[in-house]
Amino acid sequence: MGEAKRRKLAGTYPAQSPTRTVPEDLRADVAAAVNSVVLLDPGKCWTRAILGERALLSLKIPAKIAIGSLIFRAGPDDGRDVVYFSGPNNRGYVQGAGGSIDEYIAEHRDIFLNPNADFLGHAWIKSGGDLIDFSAGDWQPTWDCVATFDGRGAVEWQATPPEFYWQDWTSLTAQWRCDGLPAIGEAWYCEGIAVPPDADRREVARRIDLMNEQAFEEARKFGLIQHVLENLQALRTARAALTSSAAVSTSDRGVGLTERGVGLAG
Repeated sequence: MGEAKRRKLAGTYPAQSPTRTVPEDLRADVAAAVNSVVLLDPGKCWTRAILGERALLSLKIPAKIAIGSLIFRAGPDDGRDVVYFSGPNNRGYVQGAGGSIDEYIAEHRDIFLNPNADFLGHAWIKSGGDLIDFSAGDWQPTWDCVATFDGRGAVEWQATPPEFYWQDWTSLTAQWRCDGLPAIGEAWYCEGIAVPPDADRREVARRIDLMNEQAFEEARKFGLIQHVLENLQALRTARAALTSSAAVSTSDRGVGLTERGVGLAG
């Protein structure tokens, strides 16, 4: 296996240079443009991450897709009130490479959001020293939907996820552990895909590349990338025109975003 793919699996890419300071209004505009796409199917964080990556790169802000696991604690119950995009030991996994993880998923198929998917984890963006996740606003509706069929009852949302995360990388990854759960309102991210000893590592790497290619192609084919870039440009143009006459809050941008809803095949 090549060094790049080995590091992709382990989550040990060299540290990037720190992200330049990005103004709050620009962060909010990027998030609004990315989230103007309404993904009608659950578990499409990879698509959301690609849209964010493209938007950031269009502004010459460094961005690359990161994959691994995500756990968010919404309420007091340590089962019902936990949003998890992960597998055993709070790690991310790829299905279909053989070995114990495929067996585990087959035995516990009822507890996973999409047990037929290839990816048991989460995707977000690494930008210099920052962790950016534009999918956080999708978690509550997704988990409210899951609650209708998982038998655990409705989630008690004592804490709701933010519209998006854009924070120092360490602030969202340092607390992660392979056991236990976050405190209410806290998110744990862990970069890297766990590969059990009895799984085919080359097949895992191949599937990661394939999933990234498929997510990008879906976003391109449905015109989602272009839609996001056009909305982002509209927001920046409107803000520039208005700042000379009045302060513009992030909730009143003076421009109506077009919304794009799409159901992508799971």
